[in-house]
Amino acid sequence: MILSVQNVSKSFGTDEILKNVSFHIEDHEKAAVVGINGAGKSTLLKIIVGELTPDTGEVITAKGKSLGYLAQHQDLEGDRTIEEELLSVKSDVIAKDPCDGRTDASCRGSRIRKTFRGL
Repeated sequence: MILSVQNVSKSFGTDEILKNVSFHIEDHEKAAVVGINGAGKSTLLKIIVGELTPDTGEVITAKGKSLGYLAQHQDLEGDRTIEEELLSVKSDVIAKDPCDGRTDASCRGSRIRKTFRGL
């Protein structure tokens, strides 16, 4: 198990955004968070990464695992691309590869795939 979300609920005032949300993700599984605007996707992700505290329930991550979250609205400064920002944030978990330091298109996709595998 990499991530376990158990009975998580979150309200803002009288608006109940999440109610008893539970799921778990095993090693090597992939997951997507899909829903209409206002369904609570960003709220759930913020709870998972610890930016928000749930009203009830708990989030458990496996020992030694790290989580990454790229919010839909980022305050990026400077002239770095999203790819460069991701690479810098997760540089400690990205393995060195033959494309290291190269910027040609054939290597760019390789680095992005490695980055998302490490998240």
